[in-house]
Amino acid sequence: MKIDKKCAITFGRFNYFSKGHAYFFEEILTKWDNLVIMCLENSDIRRQIIPTNDLLLNSFYKECDKNFIKKLLPVAIRMEALNYFAKKYPNRITIISGERPENFPSRFNMDFPANKFDLVFSKDYSNYFDLLRCEAFEKILDREVTVVHPRRYIHNSEIALLSNKEEKFWPEVWDYYQKEGILI
Repeated sequence: MKIDKKCAITFGRFNYFSKGHAYFFEEILTKWDNLVIMCLENSDIRRQIIPTNDLLLNSFYKECDKNFIKKLLPVAIRMEALNYFAKKYPNRITIISGERPENFPSRFNMDFPANKFDLVFSKDYSNYFDLLRCEAFEKILDREVTVVHPRRYIHNSEIALLSNKEEKFWPEVWDYYQKEGILI
């Protein structure tokens, strides 16, 4: 991929792609021309990278471990759902899969150098993991994290409690999940 100016990059599991994810990506696209979305493979944290003297990182890794045990859709299905959204923004969004950056920080920084890519996350102040993630990745990757605030935060844990989940998904994505027999 040829980079002429700075792009935004973000990463996450993006399990059950919802309107909350879409609002986040749309907010990024108001500030950057191009966005790379890395859909993380389901792998755990390499134990040797956890420092024993850093409370922030230890808390972050504990939260990651809790999330790791949650069942994820296969990465190909998660990427396909992301692609339904990307079609709305032709030539502006690239969807890739990748390993957890915290396991290989130098590789991530080599593949997505800070002089060409801004690392972007949302930061919902009512969500503990969002708060930890931004600060932790600044330490882990030794680079600034830029924060955006989408017009609405919708977390999958919130969707799980609803009886009518369909309204929280793009119609194309909802139809895709139904066609594939994916229960939400």
